Amino acid sequence: MKNIKSIYKRFFNDFSFTLLCSSTIIIGVFLIYLLFVFILMQMNLSEIMSSFFGMILLLICLSLILGILTPFIYSLFACNGVLHTKKRDDVKYKSFLKTYFIGSRPPFKGQLQVWNTLINSFLIYVLIEFIVVLLLSAVASNESSAFKPLFDELMALDFSSAEWYNQMDAVLLKYQDLIRITSLISTYFSLFFATYYFMHTIARNTLRYYLAPTLLNAPNRLVSYVFKGTMRLHKAEYMKGYYQTLWPLTVIYVLAFTLSYFLIGFFGPSYIDIGILSLTSILISFALLIPLLPLVFNYHELIWNKFAIYFMELFLTNASKEINTIKSSMTNESELNKRNIELAEKNIEKIRQAFEENKDKFSEEDPSKDDDSSKEESQNNNEDRNDNKEKDNSEENK
Repeated sequence: MKNIKSIYKRFFNDFSFTLLCSSTIIIGVFLIYLLFVFILMQMNLSEIMSSFFGMILLLICLSLILGILTPFIYSLFACNGVLHTKKRDDVKYKSFLKTYFIGSRPPFKGQLQVWNTLINSFLIYVLIEFIVVLLLSAVASNESSAFKPLFDELMALDFSSAEWYNQMDAVLLKYQDLIRITSLISTYFSLFFATYYFMHTIARNTLRYYLAPTLLNAPNRLVSYVFKGTMRLHKAEYMKGYYQTLWPLTVIYVLAFTLSYFLIGFFGPSYIDIGILSLTSILISFALLIPLLPLVFNYHELIWNKFAIYFMELFLTNASKEINTIKSSMTNESELNKRNIELAEKNIEKIRQAFEENKDKFSEEDPSKDDDSSKEESQNNNEDRNDNKEKDNSEENK
């Protein structure tokens, strides 16, 4: 309870600044959204947007938004962290804008795994849509179903006639309200869960912003391996703390998405396309949740010391196994190969020693304490150690 209070206390202390930064992200997102809608209106793609291709166009718009604005999430993360140190007064809005370029370069570039998450979200959408359609088909086949008259009239059409297409249009027009309600409901469930998965996964992946610089100059593939392996082992611990601390974010998402979707769907313009309605509901939820993202950062700051141990234990264990595997399978025992293996073992041992030296310190630290001086001192010590490591590596490379 004390830790949860500290998370929210820091959030409200920083809220005026983080809200200003969040507003920049929100304005940028909605400008792209308005441009997207304007282009669609000019191209008159209402029929396409009402079909499966509408979801493809929706993904293209989301990709554009995420590709341009994702580095700003790192900017918000970096500024939020510095606000908890003695350098708090040095953080300005200009700092938030400058940090954008740091977030677009390694080691922070790609850490949110946006494109993989977007693809997985789309697959979740397709799967749930398929299940919902099957359930609706089962309901519609019932004799007392409201769909029975629609099915009867469609089955009665003479498809051998040249006028069958116009006749089908007339039947669909007659039952357009029923069809629209069914389409709204089926799309809601699939889009709701797919969007929640996307937003939750991106929020969770901000923990990688801590991990990436810890594994100095490691490729994203290695960072992903360590992150996924550790989270798989400690998923229950992470998720328990996540929902105990951040449950208001889930409630806000459920209310924002559901209310915006059905209010606009039922009481908005009758001609609004499902694709535009879906995107609108997603962006409304996004606009309400982005200012609350520092809560996720604060939660990750709280658990980082513990999870840093988990990450490094998995990394060191698997690094040693990998070295042994390479040694046992190496057929060409040249002098160069031996030197590379020895250098790798030496570097792993250095990392292991540094980890063992700081392991007890990490486990004893309590990030919920508002002891900025100790935190800043720890950060300075980490920087000194990193500088020493770089010098050692430089000498060994020479």
